[in-house]
Amino acid sequence: MRMTNQLTAAAYFQLGMIGSFFDAKHQLEVQRLMDRIYADSLKEFQPDESLCTFSTLSTSLPSTERLMDVNHVLFSERQMDHIFGAIGMASELSAADDISARLNQFTQRYCNINDQGGHIGGLANTFCGTTGATDRTRRNNDIDYTRLMDQAYTLDINLTDKEMTKDEEDIIAMSNNLFGNRLPYRYRAANLQYDRGTTGGLTASERQKEFMNTRSYQTKKQIAENSFFAIAAMKSAGSGISDDYFVQVLQNIGLRKEDIEKMYGEDMSYYAQMDVLTKKMLQNPNFITNLVANPSKVRRQILTLNAISLMQQRDAYDSMLRQEMSLAVTLEDVLDKRFKDINDRLRQ
Repeated sequence: MRMTNQLTAAAYFQLGMIGSFFDAKHQLEVQRLMDRIYADSLKEFQPDESLCTFSTLSTSLPSTERLMDVNHVLFSERQMDHIFGAIGMASELSAADDISARLNQFTQRYCNINDQGGHIGGLANTFCGTTGATDRTRRNNDIDYTRLMDQAYTLDINLTDKEMTKDEEDIIAMSNNLFGNRLPYRYRAANLQYDRGTTGGLTASERQKEFMNTRSYQTKKQIAENSFFAIAAMKSAGSGISDDYFVQVLQNIGLRKEDIEKMYGEDMSYYAQMDVLTKKMLQNPNFITNLVANPSKVRRQILTLNAISLMQQRDAYDSMLRQEMSLAVTLEDVLDKRFKDINDRLRQ
């Protein structure tokens, strides 16, 4: 009996040791499972650096877009003042004064003495004198759309201040050549109100009709100008809030800081910022390698890119509205001429 009790006690003692091993095994397995879940949670739910980059870069877009809208409106208002000779404009007194002011501006700012076989300038007593435009970078900027606007990412434009920059002056000069080269005839108020004989072979009622036709024509021109000024405003200087981050992103893809300043300028425009967000950032190899590390990052990046795509689609929608309005005016003009032709035939 004593031997049986001793063997039973030893067996129970060994059983306790085996149970401890089982307890330790289960404890380690549970601990390993919890550590794996914790690590997966950190991996799945920790914000990605590239996601934070998108958020940081988009910080300045609202303020930059607001400046863009203001510049767009001010450009249009200024062009209308020029067309109708508002007080303070070069065209205030007459169209001749406007032409004189623009010619003076051309000789000082935009004349290239090598144009027209060198006969326009380069010699004494020629139209542009011996030197022409002293700033070589601005020569022909009043007509060179490609160099002035198409190739530029950011233009030094801010119509909310009281300073006239070179880019602002060049854009205004180009708009005058495009849309304000011939100013409309100005009728006196008395000639529109009273029928005191004929002026230029027209009665008062005929002058009134011609006056309204002139305003209708200028309205159609305003629609064409709207697209031009929209592009200029899109490339106007922004708020500059996130410029340091944009420079860092561009440096990460191999661009030098001095090259970035030449290409994008200071206070990057809405156009320049969207170029980096939608194109340049995706050219960084790290953008692809970061996606390989975790499938959840792919889903986050898809959502981010969809958000940027919505901004692009909004810009495209605004452009389509401007195009639709231009096409509508063109169609109306064609139909109006066709209607007049048919009406004249019916009268005959």
